[in-house]
Amino acid sequence: MQLTFADEKMTAVDDQGNWLGEIACPVLDHERKIVVVERVFVVPAYRGQGLAAKLMQAFVDHAREESWQLEIMCPYAKMWFSLHDEASDVLYQRHHG
Repeated sequence: MQLTFADEKMTAVDDQGNWLGEIACPVLDHERKIVVVERVFVVPAYRGQGLAAKLMQAFVDHAREESWQLEIMCPYAKMWFSLHDEASDVLYQRHHG
C-alpha cells in the first residue's frame, strides 16, 4: 500500500495503482496545526480487510511527525480512537477558561 498526502487528504493505492481509499483531513488552523479528520473512506471492494484501521494508524503516525492536533468528525475515526488510547496524544485538547 502506498500513501500520498496532498490536497488535504491521505490517499491509499495498491501496488498496481488501484485506489483503495482515503482520509479527508482539511486544516482547521494552520498556525496551531489543527487538522480535522473529516472522513475515512475505503472502496467497497476492499472493506472488511482491516484497511480502514491501517489507514488510521498511518494517519496518526503522520500526524505525530507533523505535530498535528486532530479534531475528529468522522464516526469511524471516533470509534477507532476510542479503541486506541495510545493514539490520544494527537487529539486536539480544547482549553476553556
